[in-house]
Amino acid sequence: MRPTLALVSGAGLSFLAFGLLWIGTPWRFQALMFIPFFLAAFALSRNASPEDRRRVLITLISGAAPLGGLITLFRDAKDSHLGSILTVCVWAAAILAGCYCAKDRPR
Repeated sequence: MRPTLALVSGAGLSFLAFGLLWIGTPWRFQALMFIPFFLAAFALSRNASPEDRRRVLITLISGAAPLGGLITLFRDAKDSHLGSILTVCVWAAAILAGCYCAKDRPR
């Protein structure tokens, strides 16, 4: 059940981020998507065994990957892909940080 929730959460949060980008949210505010990705990873791996925590990590990243790959194709105002690539890297860092912070929690 936990990996399914992680896959749905990753896809849903990346869809939300894509929608925010679509309505014209500046790239620097896209970094605030760190918070929901972190919270999703933390909540889903909080009481999980180490094996389930790895599954949560992989499925959250897998859920966010399709739209993350699409977002990296966008260009910013300086005709660069840097903003979009950093945005997707922030998502991945948030997922890793959330799973890592939940690692030492007692079950």
